[in-house]
Amino acid sequence: MVSGGFFSASVSRDNLLLGTENFRDHEILDESQNVVRGEVMGKKTANGRIVSSLAAASDGSEDVYTIILQDAETGVGETQSVSVLKMGQVNQNALTFGIGHTIANTKENFRDLGIYYQDSSPA
Repeated sequence: MVSGGFFSASVSRDNLLLGTENFRDHEILDESQNVVRGEVMGKKTANGRIVSSLAAASDGSEDVYTIILQDAETGVGETQSVSVLKMGQVNQNALTFGIGHTIANTKENFRDLGIYYQDSSPA
């Protein structure tokens, strides 16, 4: 497994990552997930795996944890190591939120984790 680290990024194909330095790492995506780059993820308390964060969940994943940096899909009983953002700056308009989460109600929690939103809408 590749260890986490800083990487230099120019504007990506989808304008997700902003700034010049972001910290990424790998996490284990739980089973039965179909997620897209830029999706807001939570972490299940019981098994430590990440899933799409839904505000109404009650397994720990209701709290935002990271942003996934790749599209990924897992089937029943399957898990996958995926690249995630642990610290950096993102275009808030390129994020995908689970039910109950918005830019407004996740911005402060992500700031506490070292992930900062910026509005990068075209002028």
